[in-house]
Amino acid sequence: MQTVTVPGLPHGILGLDDMLSKVCDSQDFNGIHWRRLLAADCESSDSINQSLSFELSERQAGLSEHTIETEADIDSAILKIDSLAFFKGGFQLVLWPRYFEHLKRRNRVTMDGLEVNKCKNIPIGSGVTSAGFGYRAWIVFKKLPIRKDTKETFLSELQRKIWTDQILLPSVEACSSSKDWSRCPPSFADIKGKANAPGEVVFTGTRTIGYKLQVAGDSLERLWDEILRRCNESRRRHERLAPDAFSDPILIVEGHDLKALFGARTPSQAARNYMEHFHDCFDSRYLDEDQSWVDVGFEHMPSPTGRRDGITLLYKKGCLDAWVKRFRGVEGRRVPLREEAYHFALCRDAGCRTIEFGRRSGWRKKGLAYSKAYNVEKVKLATPRKDLTAFENSRFNALAFSRSTLTDFYKERMASNEVLKPVDKAHIKKAFIRTKRRLQASFEASTEKQMDYGCREEHRVRWWVLLALASSE
Repeated sequence: MQTVTVPGLPHGILGLDDMLSKVCDSQDFNGIHWRRLLAADCESSDSINQSLSFELSERQAGLSEHTIETEADIDSAILKIDSLAFFKGGFQLVLWPRYFEHLKRRNRVTMDGLEVNKCKNIPIGSGVTSAGFGYRAWIVFKKLPIRKDTKETFLSELQRKIWTDQILLPSVEACSSSKDWSRCPPSFADIKGKANAPGEVVFTGTRTIGYKLQVAGDSLERLWDEILRRCNESRRRHERLAPDAFSDPILIVEGHDLKALFGARTPSQAARNYMEHFHDCFDSRYLDEDQSWVDVGFEHMPSPTGRRDGITLLYKKGCLDAWVKRFRGVEGRRVPLREEAYHFALCRDAGCRTIEFGRRSGWRKKGLAYSKAYNVEKVKLATPRKDLTAFENSRFNALAFSRSTLTDFYKERMASNEVLKPVDKAHIKKAFIRTKRRLQASFEASTEKQMDYGCREEHRVRWWVLLALASSE
């Protein structure tokens, strides 16, 4: 797969002065050839100095003189576990999570046949030894009802109260000594009162009482057994809930943004680095390997040898098409891939791509659920509308006409009873100019500070694929 280099662009290509100098009337932008300005033909020498040209950028970068280095890493882990005893060294039990806190990420994998982010869920805490790495445990209630109008997956006030008073606190009491239980708030009302008391808030805004409870490692297996037993009790907890509303909960652990910790020159070494960390923090006996996933990443960076300017790597459309074709070549056409394209602001054909493999997909059976390719600076290059290519937004075309022309146009259309929403030309122009300023600042900083921005691809694979990587040479 070929990647395309784009260096820090010279001053003026994204500069406002060049654009505005083409207009005599500052209130009328009909003299600007927008398509030519943003995506001119690179073979024309007259347009190169006025356009965002990848060909120009590649010539200036001298791509043939540089090499691309690739580093592998483990970026995320989505694990289904059988007990809280999975966590070594103890557990920080959350008694009062933030009210609207819930699983938001679309994981593109299922557990017990369900997309867990679409079920009711609540954070239950984090391991003592793994909390610093960002791992968090969540309990998912697959039978709790979800309102059809809002589709909210966080627990309501009533559901939180039942969870706390009838399941969580009695379970803690059953496996704690009298000394340990004396440190625990006795009820949901008490926890809520202490968490919201102004006197219990330190300067950082963190509640110091009624928020977390430390549980020793040797009590975790019994604690989860008690929680599971009470969840599976078929009894009427409230008139609004079915007797089995809390039954058969799913316990999962998520850790994200781990890429900086486990990078290596090869994927096998990255996998071994991660497995060493995993065994330090967790007990693999409680891991459901068939329903656990990790993200294996590959980051492509320009080699810093023998140059002065910063370089930004971007995926062009041809690169992304070739990347997708690698997967389609094995799958064939009978099992289509779900593909999503995201285009970058002010770029003719640069962007990122995601692929999701269906349940019957051959790739899914081989342990691959989801892949994506993107630029590490995708936030700065993001567009307000993800589903539009450059010039596809019809409202952008309004910038080429004067205000009086637009006014007459809408008067004629409205006279014919056609419903149209007027275009706010000033708003569109402001958004366009701010985007250019943001990108110019980013690329100028890349040149001045010799900062490089690479491309990434990530693949969500089953746990046994990670094990196979770790055991390979």
